[in-house]
Amino acid sequence: MESFAHYDLLTGLPHRLAFQDQFDLILSSPGFHAALLYIDLDGFRLINDLRGNGIGNKILAAMAGRLAQACLDPLMTVSRLGSDEFAVVLPGFDARSATIFARHLQDRLKAPILVAQERIVMTASIGVALAPEHGLQGDKLLARAGIALAAAKARGKGQLCLFAPNMEQRLHERAMIEARLRFVLESQDGFFVFYQPIMAFGREEPVAREALARWFHREAGWIPPSRFIEIAEQSGLIAALSDLMISKACKDATNWTDGACLAVNISASLLGRGYLPDRIARALLESGLPAARLELEITETALLDDNERVLEELRTIQKMGVSIALDDFGTGYSSLSHLRAFPFQKIKIDGSFVRDAALNPNCAAIVHAIADLGKRLGVATVAEGVETLEQLEFVRSQGCQQVQGNFYSAPLPSEEDLPRIRALSNYDVSRGTLAASDRPDDFEPWHEPSSRP
Repeated sequence: MESFAHYDLLTGLPHRLAFQDQFDLILSSPGFHAALLYIDLDGFRLINDLRGNGIGNKILAAMAGRLAQACLDPLMTVSRLGSDEFAVVLPGFDARSATIFARHLQDRLKAPILVAQERIVMTASIGVALAPEHGLQGDKLLARAGIALAAAKARGKGQLCLFAPNMEQRLHERAMIEARLRFVLESQDGFFVFYQPIMAFGREEPVAREALARWFHREAGWIPPSRFIEIAEQSGLIAALSDLMISKACKDATNWTDGACLAVNISASLLGRGYLPDRIARALLESGLPAARLELEITETALLDDNERVLEELRTIQKMGVSIALDDFGTGYSSLSHLRAFPFQKIKIDGSFVRDAALNPNCAAIVHAIADLGKRLGVATVAEGVETLEQLEFVRSQGCQQVQGNFYSAPLPSEEDLPRIRALSNYDVSRGTLAASDRPDDFEPWHEPSSRP
């Protein structure tokens, strides 16, 4: 009964409740200094799901044993917080010594484990918080070490991160943005779709316009897409955001007198889930937009996991008459196998190559290679991020057929939304710009108002 009350039966380590009681007692000592390590095994859930709980339990027991062996000092405390999470308290350690010891633990934990005649290598991410610098209450320190752990895992596997106050500030800001975003998606108050034209050489009117989500908050001004789209992805709101985008953009496109196509970005997380074909069919039916005027832009990250399900879904959408474009080609995950596996109608060259082409011969060579590849495959190539006449002439000389960027036009709202946007913010329609105080790049975190917006 004593063992059950205080210790984890699988690993023999103190469990979370026993750890918290002991940690609070340690922290109550006058002048106490310590480092708290919050440890999480990378990818353990996947291994546990694929190989079963039996293998998973053996891995956890092995990892717990390694931690215990590495922390033989009687003043050190090692606990299992739950699942694949562990805590280590290092009395008297400062930031430097805690970092060195944490690296030592990571090295020990990543040594291969022999389980069921199979060598398994695990890595661990670690968040570090210090007492008294980051707090003197056990739950507060554990929470802040957890924040540092989340920051470490965001950088990849086997990473280490020391808590800093701005991490907590960013976390609060993220929570506020998520709460506001939920309200916006329900009310549509402050949500807009702007459109940036895609031009073809030899034509005066756009061949397409890319739909771009924009959000105006009455206290914060224009919130950058780079902030709220990432939060939508992480919080599971991306499907609702995409619903709203596709629906509104299709309706707006029916009013374009030039007959330009509508290009809509699709999150990689939505592909392969069986959600997209029905949603697109419904948006086309409700708006009356012909399928041939709709283009979906996807990045290559969508093709990395569960490849066949994603490709099958894209084929279904393509059979509806909708075009599929490969966006941001040339960055991160580019593979010619993706072009072989699926007949994309368009390749979009990432704007970073276009911007750096004048100074970086490698970037210029990449633009040329992608444009030549598109020509040989019979696929249109679009150069993104074109802002100057020099860049325009360069991508033309390399064989790109289409161009997108501020050289022709910044993203603009629909005529229907323009009066509302003028009323909300200082928007100059002649230039397609916002007042300096309303620019997304100048956005600063806001304080939560007392009343609901």
